[in-house]
Amino acid sequence: MTTTTDRLVATKKAASEPGNCWVLTDSFGVDLDYGDGIFHFDTKTKAEERAEHEDLEHRPRRLDKPCVLVACSCCDYVFDEDEWTNHFESLDEARKVLPDFGWVPGENGTWRCEGCAKGTCDCEADRA
Repeated sequence: MTTTTDRLVATKKAASEPGNCWVLTDSFGVDLDYGDGIFHFDTKTKAEERAEHEDLEHRPRRLDKPCVLVACSCCDYVFDEDEWTNHFESLDEARKVLPDFGWVPGENGTWRCEGCAKGTCDCEADRA
């Protein structure tokens, strides 16, 4: 679902898989974290496959609320840190973090990535 106040700040990844993200949790209720963040999965099946592939005794757990993902309103690049897509817990958290990475808020709640904000992308020309 996309909001009108934050275009492309989605509270879910895909319309085909509505609902909240899944994480892998151990028997003590601790989410699997490799030191650079907790893995999120679109489906319970994907979480189960990851646990099986890595021979983990973790079980899938669905998060209590949807994650917030942010995509550039120009080039559709989804905000990440290094190679992982960043899942924010709230729009407020996203609004606090994005400027630190060169993202700029636009009109009607849209966001532009650093490259598009600086005007170094060809998105606008490609769409003309």
